[in-house]
Amino acid sequence: MYTIGELTELAGVTRKTLRHCEKIGLLQPQALSEADYRV
Repeated sequence: MYTIGELTELAGVTRKTLRHCEKIGLLQPQALSEADYRV
């Protein structure tokens, strides 16, 4: 698993872009923690 910062570096995109992709269904977190953090 990657942090959002690591993933933005690897993918060459911004955090905003990753969150947009998640919002429209292109990306999904593997799971959510008890505090509803993406993991």
